[in-house]
Amino acid sequence: MSRFPSLVYLDSHLCGPYRQMKRMSGMMGWVLPTDMYSPERAAQIRLKPQSRMVFNQYPITPKLKAEAMTQKEDAVSCMEESITLRRSLKGKVDPQKHEKILTGLEGNLNNTIIFRHMMESIWTGSLEY
Repeated sequence: MSRFPSLVYLDSHLCGPYRQMKRMSGMMGWVLPTDMYSPERAAQIRLKPQSRMVFNQYPITPKLKAEAMTQKEDAVSCMEESITLRRSLKGKVDPQKHEKILTGLEGNLNNTIIFRHMMESIWTGSLEY
């Protein structure tokens, strides 16, 4: 499920080091500390795609925006395809399970679309972050 919390939201709902995160306009990512790891392990963590934006900060550039928007467009396409495939199973699987899974997929699609629009709005300056 996609979530797009603002730092104000994080400040009001989280405790610990997240409350003290430095806010940097025009940057994406958090830069959480890795000082508990050896320098070699910290470098590995920062390079891992699944954690890259948590342990690094990047300037929001046209290139970064284009990459992120392409990823979200791909996610929307995959979700739409999943929903189409799931609908084709109607009558072939348990009706209750079918409806539950289909409803979840449709909700995830909506979250993905909303996230994409929020990213676009933030990077065009029409939504304040």
